[in-house]
Order: sequence, then structure tokens, then C-alpha cells
Amino acid sequence: MKHYRICIQAERHEFDYLCSTISDAYGAVEDASIAFNLNLDMDSIMRVLVDMDRRNLIETDRYHIRIRVEDGEV
Repeated sequence: MKHYRICIQAERHEFDYLCSTISDAYGAVEDASIAFNLNLDMDSIMRVLVDMDRRNLIETDRYHIRIRVEDGEV
């Protein structure tokens, strides 16, 4: 089993969210983009998440968001 770790770097704090599915990870990034007023290319985020789901990519840093796929359940 794997899970996704979404880290959002704000001005003084980092917010961390764990989710167990690719759709939850996408939703978390989408919510963060709205809450933190980030102009994200959500198509690009989806491609990154699909690559992670296929184990072609482990981690990415984009804008103020870091996404990482990790082993283990949430």
C-alpha cells in the first residue's frame, strides 16, 4: 500500500496532508491552490500524480507544493 504526502510551504509554516488515493491527493492540491491563492496548472499536477501512481516518480516540488508518494497506509 502507498500514500501521498502533500506539503504546502506558506510564509512561515509548512502544512502537511496525508491521503491514500490519487483522487484525494488531487483534491488536496486543488483545495490548497484555492486556499493559498496559488496559480497551479492542475493538468500538470494530474500528470505528476499519475506518474507517481505508476511508480515512475517519487517526489516533485512545484510552486509552493511538494508531493511525495510513500510506502505504508495512512
